[in-house]
Amino acid sequence: VQTQTSDQLPPAGSWVQTQTSDQLPPAGSWVQTQSSDQLPPPPPPSGSPVVQRAPHVPHMESKEGTPSTGVTEASRSDEITSTTLMLKHIPKAYSRDMLCELLDSFALRTLYDFVYLPVKFSSNTSFGYAFVNFTTVDNAKRCHHIFDGFTGWNGGCEEPCEVSMQTKHRGLAACVELYRNSPVMHPSVADAVKPALFKNGERMPYPAPTKRIKPPRARAGADGAAGAQDQ
Repeated sequence: VQTQTSDQLPPAGSWVQTQTSDQLPPAGSWVQTQSSDQLPPPPPPSGSPVVQRAPHVPHMESKEGTPSTGVTEASRSDEITSTTLMLKHIPKAYSRDMLCELLDSFALRTLYDFVYLPVKFSSNTSFGYAFVNFTTVDNAKRCHHIFDGFTGWNGGCEEPCEVSMQTKHRGLAACVELYRNSPVMHPSVADAVKPALFKNGERMPYPAPTKRIKPPRARAGADGAAGAQDQ
């Protein structure tokens, strides 16, 4: 069998005659060579976080509430214009710290500065949504790209996350002031269910209230976290 050196190989796209072999096409047939850019891409490196998503069905609600289709995932993220996002369909067993750990696992640790996951005071379970403020709009877009449609929750919940700008108060200053004098900041409330501030991934103290804070109380027929309904 006569071998060929690499400098004797034909250029990509040319036609060469095959040699006889049990594993090759019939002798005398012609096959086209393949260039390296036509080969399948290599598998992703091991150890990288795997983003589990529900099958993507393009769907967005217009301002009038009419569904519109044909919107790609990239364009959906490009529509984000606020640093403050609402993450919905979070498992109710999740705590604020669990949500932060999930964000951190996708390299978002230093990209957000405010997190609040409203919790029912009587049952200590969440309402299934949270508010997160990011340091820039681009960082908010990155979160949207990762978590809109995300289903990799701990605990087996398969409902996909929905990320939107469905908030009345936007920006860090507005979020801080909203809860600064809220009953959720009363000393009797556990720190784990309070809004949290961060800087470069480290927890920061919340600004002191400007007036006397009343203790939280459950309203008749409701079991809500004070101030959550106003976000």
